[in-house]
Amino acid sequence: MTRFAKILLLLIAVAPLSAKAQITIDKLTYEISSYGDVILRWTPPQGAIIAQYNIYRATNPTNFVLIAEIHSPTASQYFDHHSNVVPGMSYYYWVQ
Repeated sequence: MTRFAKILLLLIAVAPLSAKAQITIDKLTYEISSYGDVILRWTPPQGAIIAQYNIYRATNPTNFVLIAEIHSPTASQYFDHHSNVVPGMSYYYWVQ
């Protein structure tokens, strides 16, 4: 069953351990699996030591909810198994 949903990827930034400035994550992409899971993929920032990534989701651009904390500095993807995308609905993701 094919599902059509609009996935919008927003501000992509992480706070490194060694600095207070934010670092941009490159190339955030997504795909929707045949089961309706949203798979986020990104290129980790070069030259920074990352403590964790926080993944947020919303159905509008203002009310984000933290859905996952990834405690791996080399992480480059996240599977949102609980997304159950609904056809015609918009979803917003923010990786911090």
